[in-house]
Amino acid sequence: RPSYVIGGQNMVIAYDSWDVRRYASVILSGDADNAVLIDKYMPGTELEADVISDGRDVLIPGIMEHIERAGIHSGDSIAVYPPSGLSEEILATVADRSEKLALALGTKGLVNIQYLVYQNELYVIEVNPRASRTVPYLSKITGVPMADIATRVMMGVSLREMGYKPGLCPTVPYFGVKAPVFSFEKLPDANSLLGPEMKSTGEVLGVARTRSEAIYKALRAAGYSCRLSPGREKKGVLLSLDNRQFSDLPQLASRLDAMGLRIFATPDTAAAVKALGIYAFDIGAVCSITELRPLMEKTGLILVVYTGALHDDTMGDYIKLHGNAVRLGIPCITSVDTARTVLDIMASGLTDEVTQLIDINRIVHPAKTGFGTKP
Repeated sequence: RPSYVIGGQNMVIAYDSWDVRRYASVILSGDADNAVLIDKYMPGTELEADVISDGRDVLIPGIMEHIERAGIHSGDSIAVYPPSGLSEEILATVADRSEKLALALGTKGLVNIQYLVYQNELYVIEVNPRASRTVPYLSKITGVPMADIATRVMMGVSLREMGYKPGLCPTVPYFGVKAPVFSFEKLPDANSLLGPEMKSTGEVLGVARTRSEAIYKALRAAGYSCRLSPGREKKGVLLSLDNRQFSDLPQLASRLDAMGLRIFATPDTAAAVKALGIYAFDIGAVCSITELRPLMEKTGLILVVYTGALHDDTMGDYIKLHGNAVRLGIPCITSVDTARTVLDIMASGLTDEVTQLIDINRIVHPAKTGFGTKP
């Protein structure tokens, strides 16, 4: 990555020395004197903590857990509050490190800290002494008016004077899910492959009493149908995975098979699925990936999962595939983690008719019923 970027521009994940040599010219193209920073990439779970520091105490309204593994821009990731896949020890460590970092920086106001959990170890990705895009979402679901508190802190009012106790706020009895919104229907021929560079143009919030329902609401608001359309015709999913992600195929292919969905796949992916004892139709036997539209129209595809466009020589094929999917109204997902989540929600049977309407203004928050109140 360049030493300074906005929205992850020109950041890449290099898997081997060939990738490094290939992308070095891209990273350095803007400025010959631009420094290059190199981090070790670890495909772990990403967390975000938004905190408010007054220079003495630190308030942590909440922590959000990303569904997608690290490597995808935080603005393009689905984030869940409260985290559900992490130990209490890790969460306590996040709270402790967040307090120490905020105080060490001497920041008065909002601080956003991004963490990575990999092999049960906690790492700091970056610390931003500013407000982040998660602030309005955490404020709504936790009931902590973060922007108001941070403004008062910057004007010299302490957290204790406002009646807020330092530390991590108690979690509320609801789940909040932030999902990205993309505008690819307006730009069907754009490169939508998710990675370190941000592609989304907006975000939505889903709130529910269960994690699954909150994810369902967020995905629906983001434009996903999230249900298997009734009918006698068997539906299908198109898979094209990079061979580095074939380790994800057993779970993904088994889920599709259990849901009764037909699997269509590019040659290498089809061979890997068949090796698992699950049938997959090899589309390479009838057409190239750029000639798929007639097949996509006839086979009842409900989803495209594509993670293979890692190089420029295949990017054009992917962009054409994505454009056809957009024009046919078929979601095109470029993250295996997102695909698993969407399929799980489809299999859950949730519909708009059976979800509960939640008025976030009526949620009883711990912050309003004893936490942070003045004695």
